[in-house]
Amino acid sequence: MKIESNMKPTQMFNIYDIINEHCTVYLYDLDNIQEEIRQIPEIEENKATEQTVYIYNMYKIEVWYRDNLQEDIEQNYDIWLQGAKDKEYNDLAKEARDKRDKLLQETDWTQLLDNTLSNELQTQYREYRQALRDIPQQEGFPYNITWPEKPIEKKEEN
Repeated sequence: MKIESNMKPTQMFNIYDIINEHCTVYLYDLDNIQEEIRQIPEIEENKATEQTVYIYNMYKIEVWYRDNLQEDIEQNYDIWLQGAKDKEYNDLAKEARDKRDKLLQETDWTQLLDNTLSNELQTQYREYRQALRDIPQQEGFPYNITWPEKPIEKKEEN
């Protein structure tokens, strides 16, 4: 997950929320930190101040807490980081596919032989549904998705 903060991460990871033998581990991708200087407006004095903003990827995973967890992460950081990246990717991909499947299901009726749609609208729905099925092949999936627009059914005036 892309994070913007005025604090630069200095550690590779943090362990938080140790509750009932579970905890949350936050891993930071320290190799890809971007630094930006931004102008922050001050309302009262009609001027702006500069603030440094750090942009980086942070990954969150829930794990069982154990006494040697910190040492394990330190010794196998690259493996932990890749595992957290994979989990985030898989979670986001599942969310996108679930949304896509729901949108497909909502338009299943448009492909039935006895629907009342015009030929033009049937074609638009067929193209829309194909675009939905093609979402996992988009460049940037599942982080950046361009969702197709659903065809608009025009109401006939009497």
